[in-house]
Amino acid sequence: MSEQNIPKGEPVAFQAEIQQVLDILIHSLYSEPEIFLRELVSNASDALNRFKFTKLTEENVLEPDAELGIWIKGDTEAGTLTIRDSGIGMTGDEMVASIGTIAKSGASEFIEAMKEKGEAADEVIGRFGVGFYSVFMVADEVKVSSRSFQPDAKGSVWTSDGKGTYVLEEADIAERGTTIEIKLKEDHKAFAESYRLSSTIRKHSDFVEFPIYVEEKPYTPEGEEEKPAEFKKANEQSALWRESSKDIDDEKYKSFYQALTMDYAGDPLMRLHLQTDVPLQLYSLLFIPSKRNFQMFRSEEDFGLKLYVRKVMIQEKFKELLPPYLRFVQGVVDTEDLPLNVSRQMVQESPLIKKMGEVLIGRIASELKKMAKKDVEKYNTFWKEFGIFLKEGVASDFQHKDKWIELLRFNTTQSETQDDIHSLAQYVECMKPDQEEIYYVSAENFNTVSRSPHLEYFREND
Repeated sequence: MSEQNIPKGEPVAFQAEIQQVLDILIHSLYSEPEIFLRELVSNASDALNRFKFTKLTEENVLEPDAELGIWIKGDTEAGTLTIRDSGIGMTGDEMVASIGTIAKSGASEFIEAMKEKGEAADEVIGRFGVGFYSVFMVADEVKVSSRSFQPDAKGSVWTSDGKGTYVLEEADIAERGTTIEIKLKEDHKAFAESYRLSSTIRKHSDFVEFPIYVEEKPYTPEGEEEKPAEFKKANEQSALWRESSKDIDDEKYKSFYQALTMDYAGDPLMRLHLQTDVPLQLYSLLFIPSKRNFQMFRSEEDFGLKLYVRKVMIQEKFKELLPPYLRFVQGVVDTEDLPLNVSRQMVQESPLIKKMGEVLIGRIASELKKMAKKDVEKYNTFWKEFGIFLKEGVASDFQHKDKWIELLRFNTTQSETQDDIHSLAQYVECMKPDQEEIYYVSAENFNTVSRSPHLEYFREND
């Protein structure tokens, strides 16, 4: 739907799938209404990140020096809540594409997941990009005002009560970014209280990269002049990867993981907190999710680690640190050994990046080998979700394939069930004395039996 075809100021019907999503969220998430704040803050953070990267390539942007942040204000008397960010903003066309249609929302996939898996909506909402709609759990009406980073773009206002239609209008908006004004339902007016907002942010969004400010009214003793309200920072924004692992509990790691990946369904399967001084000064916090999200890695742009230099983020999805077959690994990497004013091209071409990558690849392989030896059940879970990527590594990365060969798992003629899997080393141990070759079924042709090239590797490295 193009912007010029939108009837300005007239109600437009949501697509049918959007209305289904609204019905699911409003009814399924009633016991967890605070999730809406987590989702709106995540969206604001994404808009801020997008502006940061756009600013690197676009010379002419609106308000280039405005602080990148999120401001939240509640009005208990009016029963309203306002959330503003100074991110990339949206045109009217983009607002319809992001909020009013199925293309960007992932609503169909969300509905299918709810029907087929029966998962709690609050656990899967972050996976499908439908988080904005959760606001209607607590809202009688929502107004979204936005102005794009493009200096000549007009402002737009999107308004809806979540009951089937929305209205889009042009508006005179001076500031870049997006403001969401929420008229709270009677039984959810507690979300206008600053203490409730701050505690919810600390619970769900403490490690968001940008500052989140909540307006608070200072205590005024009786008889004194009332002090004006002021915005105070509510999130920690700590560079957790630079802290000692001894000072971080599992809950902090989990909160950081969820804020980083928006995977709220459970704990990560593996965590690697790495700090090194040689051969280079490196701080890293990496995670392997417990499940492979089918929406992950839809394109070549959907993976990569966050690269920091001295706690300043240089690139959001930096792909040069790990080979493509390790794209399921998520996390942050920070170093003291690159200059802050380095360009993206110089970063990609720097020999330090190759050294950092070698360190990370080695440690990931080492941690997976430890898991395979100490917790077979956990490793089998990993293999079920991500084994296909290690197979890709063995086939495509000659330099590092020896790191992954012993991590491969297969069913054999001795397997009693599909989950009964074995390493090549285990298979070799069970071979008959006169057996000289390993045969396997080709994935391309199940009628083809081929000889494995890895038998001599295990015999030589036994």
